[in-house]
Amino acid sequence: MRAWYGTSSNITSILSIYIYKFGLDKFVRFAKQVWGVDENGKTKEEVALEGICCSIIQM
Repeated sequence: MRAWYGTSSNITSILSIYIYKFGLDKFVRFAKQVWGVDENGKTKEEVALEGICCSIIQM
C-alpha cells in the first residue's frame, strides 16, 4: 500500500493545471491565502499558476 500513499493529492494537483481556468478566482484566492503569492504586477492566471506550482512542489 505504500506506493499509493499520497497518489490522489498528486493527481489532484497536477490536474489543477488543466482545470484552473474554470475556477480562476478560487485558484487565485487559494494561491494568495495558502501560499502567500503576491499578485502585484501579475495577471490572475499567473497568480493561480504560481499557487498550483507551489502545491506541486510541496508534494
